[in-house]
Amino acid sequence: MQLSEIVREVEQSLSSEDPKKVLTVVLLLLQNEAVQIDRSPKNHVRHAVLKLSSMTEQYGAVAKELESLADTQPCEFDPQHVWTLIRAIKVQSKFVDLLTTTTPVLS
Repeated sequence: MQLSEIVREVEQSLSSEDPKKVLTVVLLLLQNEAVQIDRSPKNHVRHAVLKLSSMTEQYGAVAKELESLADTQPCEFDPQHVWTLIRAIKVQSKFVDLLTTTTPVLS
């Protein structure tokens, strides 16, 4: 499958003209060896879009938690704040892995 076909399929699936989102999904698909073999990548595209959407929502939720944590006075810091930081680190790690791993992430 050629890159132009993958890009066209992603653009159709997203029904969005946001080139950043299209590029991100294409990059996720290119990391998946099955997409390059498969003649019909629609399921792979859908899976990549859902995975990206899920991670983006988690990223946003953690960002809100960290913003509220930043407003906390140091003397009010408690164990729950530590868990918020740990969750933030885990989500950030998963998001970075999603975007940078060279192993198939969609299978």
